[in-house]
Amino acid sequence: MRKIAAALLAAVPLVAAGQERGSWYVGFGIAGGNGQVTDAAGTSSFGQLLGGTPVALGFRLEAGATLTPTLLLGFDLAGVRAATNESYYQASVAIVNYDAMVTWFPAGRGFFVRSGGGVSSSSFSVSLASVSRSSDFLGLNLAAGLGYAFWLGDSFNLTVSLDGSGQWWGDHDGGTTGPRSSSFGALGVGFDWY
Repeated sequence: MRKIAAALLAAVPLVAAGQERGSWYVGFGIAGGNGQVTDAAGTSSFGQLLGGTPVALGFRLEAGATLTPTLLLGFDLAGVRAATNESYYQASVAIVNYDAMVTWFPAGRGFFVRSGGGVSSSSFSVSLASVSRSSDFLGLNLAAGLGYAFWLGDSFNLTVSLDGSGQWWGDHDGGTTGPRSSSFGALGVGFDWY
């Protein structure tokens, strides 16, 4: 009986016919996220920084090459934007990462982990009555995430992921103005073609 069961299991393919990762990949995704910013006054969540009840949305664009059946190397453009919009007051913070990213599928498909790093940009804006002010900064970041890819076609995958990153913005005016560091996390869904 064991031999029959083993023979049946060996005969069942682990991958549906036609489902094979190609030499390149491309994808995009949307997410809900949140984060925090540290400056000379301390650390504030996006809600504390902006006031009101901010709505935070994230995005991801990715493209790259398949190095091995389990390892991908590519470029990720990922970010989050939070904004508060009251009748007399508008404020927003946006952080975008431009990263080299390695993605590893330990079992070849399904569960994956990714990590990378690169350059970040941030934008802070406030508008109160008729007075507006905005500031932009450049920095560095490290990013990591994990998720699961559901293979739905020959090359199409629906992914669910949890990603996070930390940014370092350097020393502005002796550390008295501007952000020193920040971080954000995002839970999202993606559409990927491998």
